[in-house]
Amino acid sequence: MSDEIKRQYVNYLFFKTDPAWRQLSREERDHGRSEFEGVVKDWKSRVLMIPFTTVGTRADTDFVLWRVSERLEDFTEMSTQLLNTSLGKWLHTPYSYLGMTKRSMYVDITNTKQRGPAWKVVARAEQVHLHLSLLENQ
Repeated sequence: MSDEIKRQYVNYLFFKTDPAWRQLSREERDHGRSEFEGVVKDWKSRVLMIPFTTVGTRADTDFVLWRVSERLEDFTEMSTQLLNTSLGKWLHTPYSYLGMTKRSMYVDITNTKQRGPAWKVVARAEQVHLHLSLLENQ
């Protein structure tokens, strides 16, 4: 296994549904949702993805897809497929945030011989954090 830490791209893609979509028949809406879901399921094996609803918390968006990939092109390809579904034609993307990160460089060092709660030291090149970890001795 390589010691190289790969960079990852992170994207928050926000969607807002056109209110006219709600006027479509139940069958048309279900078909659009099914197509959209199919694209998401197809990409889940290639992109780490977590959907969140924003209904009730933001008036300008309905949901967001948090996506992580080692390939920037994955976001473009997936977004194109999503927007070409029956549902996607009714979606607007008011926000799309992009960032780049590295996988965690943290090292977990725990004193497991200690009784009761143990202090867990999480070390990184420039930082040291102490976390109280309730570990049960076996």
